[in-house]
Amino acid sequence: MAEAELCRRREPSLIPGEVGAAAVQNIGAYGAEICEVIRRVHTVHRRTGEVRHFAVEECNYSYRHSFFKEPEAADYIVTHVLLRLSKHPHLKLDYADLRQRVEARTATPTARDVRDEVIRIRQEKLPDPKVLGNAGSFFMNPIISAEAFERLREAYPEAPHYDLPDGQVKVPAGWLIDRCGLRVIVSDMPPSMSVRHLSSSMLMAKLRGRTSLAWQSMCRSRSQSALAYRSPLR
Repeated sequence: MAEAELCRRREPSLIPGEVGAAAVQNIGAYGAEICEVIRRVHTVHRRTGEVRHFAVEECNYSYRHSFFKEPEAADYIVTHVLLRLSKHPHLKLDYADLRQRVEARTATPTARDVRDEVIRIRQEKLPDPKVLGNAGSFFMNPIISAEAFERLREAYPEAPHYDLPDGQVKVPAGWLIDRCGLRVIVSDMPPSMSVRHLSSSMLMAKLRGRTSLAWQSMCRSRSQSALAYRSPLR
């Protein structure tokens, strides 16, 4: 696909994964989501062999969610994804970090400039999947009510956040993980977290059930100790 003909999505650049998974997870970054350009998802039912094309409206997309993550969709395998791309770039620079870095390089950024900066950021924060297999950033940023965020901010005035159109507030998972004292690589308890980027934690190659449950228990305990008892998120 020639960039001169169609403008590709820039925000997902360098995210490890497949196109089918992108449609299932509704991947996104820097305020953009893949559902914004999806028009149809082609599937096959693994038990019946039925071919079905889901219009984007049928996919029930929301933040990191789709119909394909529901139990009733468990037998559908995504085979193709139809995207509608624009011939004219629409630069999305809502996130301050990305905007500042792009504007520091050029006063008149192009789609290529934004994509190149997104790639540079990811190369700084994530290990190269070709060298060290990783799942990219798989944490979901918690979305809480404005009231719950005010309680959190009373205890942590510096808490970063993003105000959403519906009045709720998104709190970066990376900041929460850091506040809980989990900015470490737990070598013997996968999945491990990358010290290079908190919310870009890594699923290491070995994932043992009991160890994973122990890791979850440790995270829950630390988060309750560091956040919930002092400033409940709910």
